[in-house]
Amino acid sequence: MYGMVNNFIEHYIQQHYGDKTWKGILKETGLDNEYFVTMEQYNDDITYQMVSGFEKVTGVPAQTLLSKIGENWIDHTKEEYAHYFSMGGDNTFGFLANLNGIHSSLSHILTELKPPIFNCKTIDPQTLEVIYTSHRPGLTPFVTGLFKGLAKYFNENIQCTLITEKTEPDLHECVFILKKTA
Repeated sequence: MYGMVNNFIEHYIQQHYGDKTWKGILKETGLDNEYFVTMEQYNDDITYQMVSGFEKVTGVPAQTLLSKIGENWIDHTKEEYAHYFSMGGDNTFGFLANLNGIHSSLSHILTELKPPIFNCKTIDPQTLEVIYTSHRPGLTPFVTGLFKGLAKYFNENIQCTLITEKTEPDLHECVFILKKTA
């Protein structure tokens, strides 16, 4: 993953759990990176170690951290990547339907980007099926957090239901149903 992701995880942990917790994670994991270069690609194992170390140090489930990171990722990126947000449309469903194109555009500046794929199918005006496919396992809570963050960004109420999840070597796939609520 790119350093921007690891930087945000570090920032989020320090902001919500304190610098002492972050230093405990570095000690627990043996990671010596106290700063990640935003536009540099890092081995995914580093990110997984950070999340695992968080759980060991705090006792808070890794899924909780991943969900909060996903939810807050939108706020974190909306200004710096405003151009890409404008490409996404004016609502959560439209943004998700355009997310593969946004990732494709980002790959021109993030040349080693290996984004997930979001295949969207409109069931009815209030319901969207999203098939999330990635080579990275274990990020389902991050994705559900992203959905929450997008709904908040667009000032919408959306219920997210995980329908299926399967993991095979080098393939992780989830099917979600997103439903607009009052």
